[in-house]
Amino acid sequence: MLRLPQSLSASSRIARAARALIVCALTCPLANAEEPDLGAFASLQNVPDVVDAAAVFENPADAVLLSPVGRSMRTMLSFAGVFTHTEHAWQALADTFGAPKDDTIRSLLSKQVIVVWDGFESADPNTERLTESIDTRWTLICKVEPEYLREIRKSLRPVKRDIVSNRPVYAIEQGRYRIALIDAIAPGEPASVLLAPRSGADLLHAVLTHYDANQTPPVSSVTQNREPMLAELNAQHAASADATWTCAFIARLEIFKLLSPDDAHDQPAQNHVLAGIIKLDQGQLRSTFGTDAPIEPDLPDAPIELYEAVANDSVLAVASAKSPVMFISHDQMSLSMGISTNPAQQQPDPALDAPFFMSLSGGDAQSMSLSVTLRHPKREPGETARMFDDAMHDIIASYDPDQAPRFDGCIPSAARHVQIQTQAQGDGTDIASYSWPGSNPQLAWSTSTAGEHDLTIACFAPDAIDADDQVRSITLASHAIEAAGPRTSSGVLFRASILPEEAMRIIDDPSIADLALAKLVRQLNIELRRGVHAPMRGSLRIQFSEHASKPRLGTDN
Repeated sequence: MLRLPQSLSASSRIARAARALIVCALTCPLANAEEPDLGAFASLQNVPDVVDAAAVFENPADAVLLSPVGRSMRTMLSFAGVFTHTEHAWQALADTFGAPKDDTIRSLLSKQVIVVWDGFESADPNTERLTESIDTRWTLICKVEPEYLREIRKSLRPVKRDIVSNRPVYAIEQGRYRIALIDAIAPGEPASVLLAPRSGADLLHAVLTHYDANQTPPVSSVTQNREPMLAELNAQHAASADATWTCAFIARLEIFKLLSPDDAHDQPAQNHVLAGIIKLDQGQLRSTFGTDAPIEPDLPDAPIELYEAVANDSVLAVASAKSPVMFISHDQMSLSMGISTNPAQQQPDPALDAPFFMSLSGGDAQSMSLSVTLRHPKREPGETARMFDDAMHDIIASYDPDQAPRFDGCIPSAARHVQIQTQAQGDGTDIASYSWPGSNPQLAWSTSTAGEHDLTIACFAPDAIDADDQVRSITLASHAIEAAGPRTSSGVLFRASILPEEAMRIIDDPSIADLALAKLVRQLNIELRRGVHAPMRGSLRIQFSEHASKPRLGTDN
């Protein structure tokens, strides 16, 4: 029996990707547009290039941490074990300053705040260790009122630890944190508080050294030589309906590779970054982002016409210039989707390497079906069918060789249909009957030629669904699109949308963080396309559910 959950990670990986981006929005800071060419990124010119990630916020206290959505995010992430150290830090600082936690957050984080991180290169390749590094290897650069700086000096009993660029660095909270206080340069200007946990002391020293405008020799910043890409992203964001923003960030691309344990990590480190601008309000998060990493120059467009025809009836829809990497075993199916920034990586099986569309139909778990369409270049008659028949044989054989049929491309246009027989457990029970796709699921597929393409369409569904009808329906839609004739290039490489709470129905054992995300996010939409100075740029929209803004018992004051 081909039993996909206990981990169908196609939607789970997208959920984790969404969670990682929400994490970024929570922990990265905001900035004022001081230079027209860089806009939101201008303040990061003062951050040294030695950091792994940097972000600038404008008033993150009210815009993020203390907003209804921000409070819900903090509670859910802390409950899931994410950013628990940072949450404890706010309470510890409040106790040290002799003030309520929310008042401390407002006093420190109501102006421009820059956050920088390092130490990610030593993290193990998994989400938990990465978030732990984000949680413990940070430095805050907070603009504050000069009067608040005087209040801190009165209330603290700090212990001097170091002198960096002629500025003292103090230990507070029994040595758990380091703090540096910088007076306003001129009347009317803000003062600055630099704060870091003990584990981030070296990073605080590097920031303080870079803070000196008369440094010799000069230290390069995270924005240096990336100005054209950052200006392009800023212009893209400025062209949106609401050009205001909450956060701008730059992070080394290797950090995000740690979120994908299946990826190769033995590649030499390269100095590529992911940068973006985030707008967060009570109802949604919007982001414009891009990378300077190279992509394959001859990537085709994603089949967005089919996406636009089908996505409204799906709880998960994905159109991509590249098909996913698939793995199937007795207890799980893994689909790793996205656009590679490593053009030299090994090419996948040509039978599965084509522009790709996938949709998961709505309904309860017993009525949800997964459909996949591959748009191949036209080959010799029957060749694509033979290749795909062989690929499907290998996929089924990876689960159970005895159930893998061989069609060998015979009668290429004929529909293939296989019903996978359930394998009972040692005690005679059938765990698959309790999980999607249930007992005796169906796998149907067919190949046809339309216009300049060979189309391969497959459907995986529970026993109660007519998988052949699903294949026929998408085939008709695909042929109608191909019959419309050639299309101008869209430049879109990847587009996806997901309704997390509904898609979660096919996952047997979701993590606490996945469940929290499904309750917090109503819909997620993401698109990647070719850029100019950014080889690949994109947009993200996360619409929050009503759970995100409901008041909760036990709100901290």
